[in-house]
Amino acid sequence: MKNFLRIVLFICMVQSFWLLQPHNQITTIYCHGVCGDHTQVNYYKDQILEPYKSIKFADAKKPTGININSLIYYICKKRFNRKNINRDRMFLSYGKDIETIKNEIDPNEAYILYGLSRGGATIINYVAQYNPENIRALILDETPADMLDVVEKLLFTNKKGKVTPSTPIQREQWLRFFFPLYPKGAKPPFKSIPAIKNKDLPIFLIYAKKPTMFHYPLASLKNYIAFKMAGFKHVYLCEVEENAQKAKGDDKKLYVQSLHSIYKKYDLPYNPEHAVLTQEELEQLQPTLKEVRKRLNDY
Repeated sequence: MKNFLRIVLFICMVQSFWLLQPHNQITTIYCHGVCGDHTQVNYYKDQILEPYKSIKFADAKKPTGININSLIYYICKKRFNRKNINRDRMFLSYGKDIETIKNEIDPNEAYILYGLSRGGATIINYVAQYNPENIRALILDETPADMLDVVEKLLFTNKKGKVTPSTPIQREQWLRFFFPLYPKGAKPPFKSIPAIKNKDLPIFLIYAKKPTMFHYPLASLKNYIAFKMAGFKHVYLCEVEENAQKAKGDDKKLYVQSLHSIYKKYDLPYNPEHAVLTQEELEQLQPTLKEVRKRLNDY
């Protein structure tokens, strides 16, 4: 009888503890870039708090069979050390990429959507298409504003930075040649931003001043302008020197402190150790449109 009472008492204590816990928990959903997979979230241990999910887009699945797709996979793996290339499943932030995020969303839960590169572009496209009411913030790490800009940079720009004139149709033809699942006439993410209804949504964009093959300041600057022009009230732009995704030293410090300070301001989960920026310092992350357009022209 005593053991029975102890068990009942224990169950009551557990139930009471559960009922006292807040049930407005916010989960971060991390969305990786092209050539990455769900393990890419490991670069963000100081930025992303528990609980979180790291999704895996379709192109991260290894191709099977003997075909051109498998050949491309093995060439990229051996020559460029890119291990997650599946051309037959590469939707470049459209189609099944959007559905991959949608399938992770429980309408009864709250989320922060956090994406790198293609992951960030898919987040914009998903929120613009479905306008879910349970998203609390968007974190966009070196996110393309338009996939055709990437084509222009890679195929129509020489090593000295001189751009060979090309039309959007030409750039789209080249993009669809390499990635046939990219939708014909697709609306680029920065043009989809006005369709997002919640203008009070906190937006955090980060980019590195030093461009790489697929990441460059132009993209985040265009996205920032698009959010501001669409009437979003809480848009932040963080500029680091070398790298955002694999930030180190002062870049990492600025990234982490900016992000957690913004989380704190908007009552989102944050680490008190990093949420140290003053209101004045946060305001510096909200440049005017004139300042951002000048940066854009400089690049």
